[in-house]
Amino acid sequence: MKIIRHELRKLIEGIFIGDDDGTVLSPKDVDDFEYSGQVKDDEALGKHPKLDALLKSKHLPTKKQGRQLAVSLDYQDDLTPYEELAVDHIDPAHIHGPPPFQKTNMLQNPEVHRMQAEITKEFKQYIFSPEGKKFADEVLADWADAGYSLPRRLNWNHSMISNYRGFDLKGRIYRALGYNITDGYLTNSEDRAKYQALYNHLDSKLNKVAQERFNDKYMKVASGQIEGESFPLTLTETELKQMIMEELEERKKRKKTRFSR
Repeated sequence: MKIIRHELRKLIEGIFIGDDDGTVLSPKDVDDFEYSGQVKDDEALGKHPKLDALLKSKHLPTKKQGRQLAVSLDYQDDLTPYEELAVDHIDPAHIHGPPPFQKTNMLQNPEVHRMQAEITKEFKQYIFSPEGKKFADEVLADWADAGYSLPRRLNWNHSMISNYRGFDLKGRIYRALGYNITDGYLTNSEDRAKYQALYNHLDSKLNKVAQERFNDKYMKVASGQIEGESFPLTLTETELKQMIMEELEERKKRKKTRFSR
């Protein structure tokens, strides 16, 4: 099969990326920079709802503004020029492998399937535990403090599921793969493929589980508590007695009114 010069040039450009200073990056290099850069960007997610909106923006200047703000607040490390190139300016479809059908098949791997089942079970236990409920309430309070009205359904991905102070999905996958998250990046390409398949699958799956747990009814009660419509939890014993006395006095008045008619 013959190939013309123009097609050969396009093929070479698809294999290597050259820099102005003569540096040449292989697909493996670009993949590594994209991964390490994305890890840094993920560190700032879940810190604040308004910052999340900037970091998750599809508008590149807005996303960069969010990153600069996160770096200035010491929420994440700044990206190197090559990491920024890989994360912001190269289509992931051009550097990521394996092909889509292999990524899907990764979840059929018995080891990966077992990991996702165990982490799903852990998450269900977490959101029904006092610790999980307390964290969910803190997320909703932070949301309200930021000036937002509580929606009927919240996206729990970055606020709880991926948040290292919450369920910490990334850390749990790392540990399931035999890594300590403080040691750095996943060095084995097969483990990275497993991580990506698990994270993509569980991030969506666990969000649905959380939305079923913290449903419309739960959000309505939480909204009432935040707005002060429900019974305050910080009343002193004296204040509580005063409220009871006032209520009893009000009932007596209503009772006298009925009998006097």
